[in-house]
Order: sequence, then C-alpha cells, then structure tokens
Amino acid sequence: MDRSGRRVILSDLSTPATVAAAPPAGLRTQLVDELDPLFLPRIPPHLLARSVEQALRDLRGSVSDEALPEMAVRLARHRLLTTMVEDEQAVAAS
Repeated sequence: MDRSGRRVILSDLSTPATVAAAPPAGLRTQLVDELDPLFLPRIPPHLLARSVEQALRDLRGSVSDEALPEMAVRLARHRLLTTMVEDEQAVAAS
C-alpha cells in the first residue's frame, strides 16, 4: 500500500509515471563554455565536458527544466573545485 492507502500493483512500479526529458541540444556545450574561463588550462576540456555531463545526468528528473542549467553548472563547478583542492593536497603531501 502507498501513503494514500491505495494498493500498489507491481506493474505500476515498472513504468515510471514521468520520464525526464533529455536536456536541450547544445546545453552541454553552453555549460562547458561557461566553466572554461574558470578552469582552463588547469583542467582539460574533455574533463570539463565529462563533469558537466555527469552533473546533468545526476540532476535530470530531480530539478525543473528551468533550473537544470544553473544547478548543473553549480554541481560541476563544485566537483571540479573539490577535485582541484584534493589534487593540490595530494601533491603537497608527497
């Protein structure tokens, strides 16, 4: 039973009620271009693109389509900065 007391049938669970749409074409490139000035040349473009793609994938379906670009840039920026700090700490420790 679900929270409303309705009996849940397994077939109801096999098909999601809503499927998150893929982000608009060119969004990944737009977001990578936004991050380029912050991280190049320290982080190669293919790693920026991978970070953006992972952020889009992680957030897809969790945030509104309107908020997706901003939230993906924030998440990618956070992950990249964290990686840079961890790398610098590892170099300093060695």
